[in-house]
Amino acid sequence: MNTRTQEDALATRITYDKLGHIVSSESNARPVGTTVTLRSLFSTLPVRHREFRRKIKREFARLLSVLQADALVSGNVRFICSNQVGKGSRSTIVQTQGNQNLRHSIATVLGTKTLAGLHEFEVEGTAGKGEESFGYKWSGYVSKVSPGCGRAASDRHFCYVNNRPIDLPKVVKVANEVYRTYNPSQYPIVVLKLEIPTNRFDVNVTPDKRKVFLHEEHTLVEALRNGLNGAYGGTRVSTTFMCRNPLIST
Repeated sequence: MNTRTQEDALATRITYDKLGHIVSSESNARPVGTTVTLRSLFSTLPVRHREFRRKIKREFARLLSVLQADALVSGNVRFICSNQVGKGSRSTIVQTQGNQNLRHSIATVLGTKTLAGLHEFEVEGTAGKGEESFGYKWSGYVSKVSPGCGRAASDRHFCYVNNRPIDLPKVVKVANEVYRTYNPSQYPIVVLKLEIPTNRFDVNVTPDKRKVFLHEEHTLVEALRNGLNGAYGGTRVSTTFMCRNPLIST
C-alpha cells in the first residue's frame, strides 16, 4: 500500500505479508491518495486458484459490480481501477472524478447513454406506529419503460441504505415485477437509496454487512411498489418522477 494524506509531506509505502503483518515501511514521493496493490493472491491456494480461473468471467463481473456500487455513492472519493490481462495493455474499468452528485456519478460510472434512459425517482413517507414511527425516503433512478432503456438480464441493481451498499433482494424483486408489468421484454437498471434513522435497521446479519434487517420492511417495500406503479401508470401519488437531459447540470 502506498498512501499520503494532505497533511503529509511524503507518502508511506507499506508492505504486508499474507497474515497482515508489516514487512517493510518507507517514505516516498507521490500525490495525495492511496494505491493498494495485491500480488500472488492464490500462491498458497492452488485449488482455489484453479476454481477462480475456471469462473474468471463471473468473478470479474462480481468484482466490477462491487466497485461500481461503491463508486456511485462515494462522491468525495476519486476512483480509478484498471485491469491488465497478462502482458497486454492496461484498461480502465471504473473511474470517477470525485465531488459528484449521484446523477453525475451514474453518467461517469455507467455512461451517459445509460443515464439518458433513466427517470429520477423519489418517495417519502412514515412507517411504524406511535413512538416507533419514523420517516423514510426512497430516491434514485430507475429505467424508463421505453424499449431499449432496460436490460436483457436482471444484473444491474444498486441499492443503498443511508449511502451504504446493501443487498436488498425484496426491493430488487419489486422493482423487476413493476417494471416488467409495463415492459415485459426487459429488466430495469436500478439505483435506489433508502434514507432511514440508523436505529431502524440492523447491519449485523452477515459478516460482510451486505444484508440488513429493516424495521417495517413490508411498509417500506410496498411504498416503493406503489410509487413505481403510480409513476409508470400515471396514478397521482406522492412521487417525483422526472426525466432530465443528462447534459444539463443540476
